[in-house]
Amino acid sequence: MPEAAKIIEQKKEFTYKDYLEFDDDVRVELIDGKVWDMSPAPTTIHQIICQNMAVELGIFFRDRNCQTFVCPTDVKLDAKTVVQPDNLVVCRREIITERCIEGVPDLVVEILSPATELKDRNVKFKLYQKHGVREYWLISPAGYVDVYYLDNGQYNFHGNFGVNDVLTSVLFADLQIEVKNIFRGINYVAGA
Repeated sequence: MPEAAKIIEQKKEFTYKDYLEFDDDVRVELIDGKVWDMSPAPTTIHQIICQNMAVELGIFFRDRNCQTFVCPTDVKLDAKTVVQPDNLVVCRREIITERCIEGVPDLVVEILSPATELKDRNVKFKLYQKHGVREYWLISPAGYVDVYYLDNGQYNFHGNFGVNDVLTSVLFADLQIEVKNIFRGINYVAGA
C-alpha cells in the first residue's frame, strides 16, 4: 500500500502541507481538506483533447500577459484545497510559483470522463465558483464543450459548443477556437 494511502486512512482532514508529503505515484486532489482519488492515468482520448486544447490556448496566449498550463499542475486554492485541472490560464503572474499556482486561475478546463464527470460538474463546479475562477470549460469526449462564466459570484451558462461550432469566451472576448480542433485526431468525432 502506498504511503499516502496509509496517511489517508489515518487522518480525516488534510492540508496542503500533508498533500506535499504524499507519494509521487499517488494521484489525488485535495478539496476542502478531503482527498479525492484521480484515475491512475488518463485515456489516450483524454490526452489528445488535453494536448489539442493546450495548443489552441498556447497559440492564443503566446504574446499576451497570461500563462497557460496543462495537467499535472498543482493549483493551491487555499490551505486545504489543491486541484489539478486539465488546462488552465493564469493572468496574474504573481500567483505562479516554482512549485504550483498559489491562487485562483482565470480560466479552468476540465475534460470529462465517466469516473470524474459528477465531480467536475458538481464538486469542482461549486469549488471553482466559490473561489472565483472567472471562466470554467467542461469538455466532453463526445464532441462538445460547455462554457460557464462568473458573474456576481455565480456561474452563468455561456453556451454548448459542438464540433461544427466556434467556441467563444466571455472573459477573453477575442478568443475563438474551432471546436473541431480540440477533437482533432479522434476518429469517432465527425469533422475531427
